[in-house]
This record gives sequence, structure tokens and C-alpha cells, in this order.
Amino acid sequence: MIILGINAFGYSPSACLVRDGKLLSFCQEERFTRFKGSHGMFPSHTVKWCLEKHRLTLQDVDLIAFSWGCRKFPWKMLRHLAKVRLKLIGQSTFSYKSSIHQRSNLISSLEHIYLYSPSTIMRKTRDNLRSYGHKGPIPPIEFVDHHLSHAYQTFYQSCFQRASVLVVDGSGEEKCVSGFSFTENGHSNVFSLDIPQSLGWYYSGFTSYLGFRPNRDEGKMMGLAAFGEKRKENNPWFEVFDKILKVTDNGFELDPTYFKFGGNEYHPRFTDKLVRLITSHNRDLQPVGVDELIDFNGKKNHKYLLDDYVNLAYAVQTRLEEAMASLARFLVKKTSINNICLAGGVSMNCKVNSYILKDSGINDIFVHPASTDDGSCIGAAFYLSKEMGYNPRNILKNVQLGPSFKNDEVEKTIKRCNLSYSIPDDISLEVAKLIHKGKIVGWFQGGCEMGARALGGRSIVASTMFKGIKAKINSNIKRREQWRPYCPSISSKYKENYFKEPVETPFMILARSATEKLLSAAPDTVHVDGSVRPQTVEETVLPQWHSLLEHTQQLNGHPLVLNTSLNIRGEPMACHPYEAINYLFTTGLDALAIEDFLISK
Repeated sequence: MIILGINAFGYSPSACLVRDGKLLSFCQEERFTRFKGSHGMFPSHTVKWCLEKHRLTLQDVDLIAFSWGCRKFPWKMLRHLAKVRLKLIGQSTFSYKSSIHQRSNLISSLEHIYLYSPSTIMRKTRDNLRSYGHKGPIPPIEFVDHHLSHAYQTFYQSCFQRASVLVVDGSGEEKCVSGFSFTENGHSNVFSLDIPQSLGWYYSGFTSYLGFRPNRDEGKMMGLAAFGEKRKENNPWFEVFDKILKVTDNGFELDPTYFKFGGNEYHPRFTDKLVRLITSHNRDLQPVGVDELIDFNGKKNHKYLLDDYVNLAYAVQTRLEEAMASLARFLVKKTSINNICLAGGVSMNCKVNSYILKDSGINDIFVHPASTDDGSCIGAAFYLSKEMGYNPRNILKNVQLGPSFKNDEVEKTIKRCNLSYSIPDDISLEVAKLIHKGKIVGWFQGGCEMGARALGGRSIVASTMFKGIKAKINSNIKRREQWRPYCPSISSKYKENYFKEPVETPFMILARSATEKLLSAAPDTVHVDGSVRPQTVEETVLPQWHSLLEHTQQLNGHPLVLNTSLNIRGEPMACHPYEAINYLFTTGLDALAIEDFLISK
């Protein structure tokens, strides 16, 4: 049974191939198109790659699993949204202001509802497949509810036989939060919260308010919040936030009219009501424009770095952590299962995930590294596999499921570029020697990683021992904000020496607290609040990546490197060797280790 999983026409389009319940390949469309996110597209390139990799055609595919419950569109969704609007209009808290932006948002919502009707999705899927040369009958398309797709994705790639599963995002059909109980025999729904109770709306709304791009820069918002840690005792926003997002014993209560269902003159992600609330307590805290700069002691810097905006970000992040922990506690209480799996876009917040692990009475946690919509296609395919009698258990250890390139392909590419190269006996040792000298090296080995993190396939690596290496990478290579830290990759055998909570974190999706040893050895990987977002590396899973860490330890005494993704600001991670070579010669990289080949400037 061959199932093609597809996430399309929304955020982070992607595709995967599953045979008899086993995941064969997965990739995000952005890696091929080179457009960050590739939102709204169909994963045409990814589908073509998935099939060609395994010498298949579309005629070999038995089913297409689409990770959206399109059978609910348009009528069930229209009825639900109509009820929501009528309820809000009847509440004194709802301040409806008709405006061009408000009418535009309404029209956009209606367009979205009709876009996902089954007939429209089937037609658009057929047209996109045909446009890329796929012939023969189109396999039957089965629609799987979005949150159920996320749930299957994370449970069946965890190592748990039983688990509580929590899915939280902007929305999936009408649902914003879903809690499940999973065993190997199946699942049961425990609870759910529907639109408009969306923590995704809440966080993306404030992401926009602070001048970041929603559904893209939430990680920056999380990082900014850390600068407010030292002033948390005097943070003025916690009581105010009870009007917006109130934490309860069984989750939270959100007033959605601060984000939707109101006048949106400033931004479609938050309403004028939010602006009035914030500025009534601090009139200077007007919404920040994207890349808005102000004068800081004679120098231009981002406006959101002002202390008052940082305090606001800290309150936003803290309240999200509290709300998510409350949901997790409530779910575990209901299921009596103390292992928890997370998925959905909110789960990409590594500080939230760590807070849940610490404060929710759970034994262990698994967070899927592709928790945004990209990974949902995997869960949709797993769900259909399970329905067809196959076991979709695929414990996730190595995330390099995307395109990879053999040495002969790489060598041809290098020669076409008319470049000189060497073939070291041990590429890991040569890279370790280079970074020990202060060089910054691109690392291109194996397949592309799933998700947003560089985990040993498409990385930029540097030694943590050189003062100012973060500033050099930020300005000369990544071209991003100077205040943002980088992450360490470290041999799993030594995690107790560098993290106060030494649990395995192979996917950079859990924040940990740095020890003094890590702060001394790798200060550019530790954030201002003492947190770190590490990757622990096992030799049996990533032997070459682990070899780099061992060689580094032999040279400087520490089995770790500074690791960031092989790309520049605003672009996806490198996929093809051409893209890696382009980064070598258009940025401040000193060398590129690409499979067995080393290219130096």
C-alpha cells in the first residue's frame, strides 16, 4: 500500500511517501522553490522528487492523504463561524468596527472556506499534478482532519506505546486545541477548543504587534522575550493580560476580539482594541513596523529592543507557557498517561515545551521537529495506513529524509562550477581542524532535514572558543539581528556536563539551562536568560556528525560546535549542492564540506 501524503495550499506545503506504514521520504516544498515557506503553493516539486527517488509514478500510488478535513467545508465551517460572530456581537466585550480592513478580513475568510471545499481541492490537486507531467488516473484523495493528522504524526514517531497527545496551533478546520489519548490500538478524543480560542492567533498577533512577520518570526518573538527575564518581578503586564488570556485549571480563556472580529486598521493579525488596551497603559507602545528603527545613543537599532517592548514580549511568552502547561496538566489528568506528545505550530516554541516538561507532572515528552503544517502530511498518511491495517510506527531518530546527493553527483556539480577541491581521508577531522583555527565552514552531508532546524545535514559550523564568532556569523554570513544567539550541537555522552537538565534533545526543540561549563566554553550559544536550545547527538544515529564533535573535543576539550542552518536570512536551508556552493562564495563562509569533498576559498 503506497500512500502519498500532501499538505497543500496553506502554510509550509510538503509531501511524503509511505509504503505499508513506513515513512520513506519527506520534504518541504520551500527547499525546491527557494521561497521561504512557499505558503499557498502545491508541493509539486516535492511530489515529483518523492516518486522519482523510489522509481515510482503516480499510477503506483494507491491513495493520496490530504491533511485537512475538507469535508467540513464550506457548510459546517460557515455555520460555525456564523455562530461565533453572533455570540461575540452579543457580548459587551465585542467592539465591532466596520472598516475596509474588517470587510477584507471577512472576504478573505470566506475565500479560505471555499478554497478548501472538497471539489476545489480535488480540482486544484489534479491540475497541479497534471501540470508537472503526472499521467494516468489520479489516485483517490482522502481528507484527514488537520489535528488528527498532527496527532498521528507525533505519536507514531515517538517511542511511547501510550501517550497523551496535545495539538495546538492557529486552527485546523474549526479546532484550535485538541487533546487525545493514544495507544497502539488506536486513539480517543479527550477534549478540544474551537475557533476562536486560538493560542496561535494570540502569539502571532503579538508577533505582528512587535514588528515581526507572523507565521515566520515567532522564534524571534520568543528570543526577544528572554531579555525581559531580569525585570520580571516588576513587569507591569501580567494583570493586564488577564483581560486577554486568562489561565484556568483546565486550560485558558481567550478574548478573541483582541485579534479577530474587530477593526484591524493597524494589522490583520490584531485588532484596534488591542492597540487601545496596550496604549492605555503605556501610550508610547504603539505597534512596531517591520524593520522599524529608532536612534539608540546615536546608532540605529530595532525599535522592539526598547525595554518597554521587551517587557511586553516577556509577558506574552510567559502567559503562553502558563496556558500550555495548564492544557498539558488537564490532559494528563484526564488520560492518566504521563508521557506526552506535542505537535502543531505552537509546539515549535522550545521554551513552552521545556516549561511543560518541568511544570506539568509528566514523565517524558516528545515534540515533533516538523510540528508546523509541514509535518501534517506525515500524520495524514499514517492515519490512512492505520485504517488499512498497517502499523505506522516509525520511531524518529534521524530527520534527514529529504534529498541527498551521491559523491559523483557532487563532483560533477563542483566541476561545472570550475572549482578546485580536495578529498580528505576524514572530512570530519579536516572540518574540526579548520574551525579550531577560527574558520567558519558549511556542512552538507546526507539528506535535507525535516523541520526548521539544522541537525547535521545542512549546517554552518564554527568553534565556540572564539570570542565574537556569533557577531561574525550574524553580520558576514547569516545577515541577521545581532542579538540572536546560536545553538550548540553536543555529543550525547557529555550532556550532563553542559546542561542542568540533561535529557536527550536530538531535534533542538527543548530549551535547557546552561551550566557554568557551557557558558564558559560556548558563550555564543547561551541566551541572555541562561537558556540554550541544544542538539544532543548519538553516534549510532549520526556517526559522521558525531565524529566532528569527537575531533573537536580532541582539539579543544569540548565535544560541541556552534551549529546553525546553511542559509541566509529570508531563504530556506540549502537543498542542492549548487545552493551550498552559492552560499560559500556569496557570504563570509571560509570553506564547504560537501559529502567527501572540501572546497576552500
